[in-house]
Amino acid sequence: MGKMDANSDATPSSRLEAAAAGPVRVSVRVMATVDLVAWDDFAQRCRASFPSAGIMVRLNRLRGRVLAMEFFLDQPDGPDRKIGQCALAIRGAKRIFLDSLILAPGCKDFWHDCFALAIATAGPGHYRYGSNWTVETDYPGKILAIPGVVPTGDVGGYQDVVDFRRWASFEEYVKGVSANIRRNVAAVEKMSEPPRIEEYRGLAIFRAMHHLSLLRRAVLAKRGVRINLVTDYLARAVKIVIFRRYARMTLLRHGGKVHSVFYGIAYGPTLHYNAGATLPEINGLGPYMFIHLIRRWFGEHPDGRLLMGFVDGRGIDDKDRSGPLLFRQKLRAMSCDGGPFGFDVVQIRPTSHR
Repeated sequence: MGKMDANSDATPSSRLEAAAAGPVRVSVRVMATVDLVAWDDFAQRCRASFPSAGIMVRLNRLRGRVLAMEFFLDQPDGPDRKIGQCALAIRGAKRIFLDSLILAPGCKDFWHDCFALAIATAGPGHYRYGSNWTVETDYPGKILAIPGVVPTGDVGGYQDVVDFRRWASFEEYVKGVSANIRRNVAAVEKMSEPPRIEEYRGLAIFRAMHHLSLLRRAVLAKRGVRINLVTDYLARAVKIVIFRRYARMTLLRHGGKVHSVFYGIAYGPTLHYNAGATLPEINGLGPYMFIHLIRRWFGEHPDGRLLMGFVDGRGIDDKDRSGPLLFRQKLRAMSCDGGPFGFDVVQIRPTSHR
């Protein structure tokens, strides 16, 4: 039978009414008492996305109570082993996972036990699990298999992911990308004046961030979309300050001009593509920069991945993809379950699932 530690933030009703099956216990603390370095170390080893980062979780304390949960497996011959963690924001009747349940490698069989303990601890309410950066197989189905859970929505999109574990090496990966991208990269490499790649990290990004807003305005204007430069800049600036340990920016210059920009968050082995733009004036510069990024990230994290971003809405066939979506496909991104999922916990019941 699963166990819950009777720490200060577990509600009395959840302690009395439910427990998950299996040799798993949960330790609950307020987020202010959590070691953020240890929290992030565990999350990154488990390939979590950046919305699960300790700083993001702690910032949610500004809007209400946050429960930090750590799950341990009973070890009869030694100390209990930590197998997972998650955080839930409590806002009235709302229960928000930030952003998902994180399990150690090899512990996916304990997902049900840990999740049941999490909702038992937080109690009945209106729940949201996941975010636009969640990559997890069939989590709506797993959630709805828990007794007492009813859906209030569905996952309305997916995440495009280039998962390096699909290839033995970067060279093998490049052989698998579209022939068009390989031709473009080869053409750029033969230029008499090769492009220059610049990379920035953390607060140093502010030296170059105006290029991102300027390129975004130029590219979007060609599509009939107008953006406010100040608003666009400030939206990125806030994230850079918050995630300064993980923020990354790459620029491509050619002929004294910035032609392509990538801005993202590097959290553990996962590189998140948050924003970017490429001028269409010289064919191939955008693919060249992305291949450079993937080569570098593949070298640092052979088991890593590049999250290309959330796509809102299902039913987009490969033949219907165009523009950025087609480019992702050419980079051999695969579409995975992603996006927030809403459900209600109306009754906590004991479960015998194993």
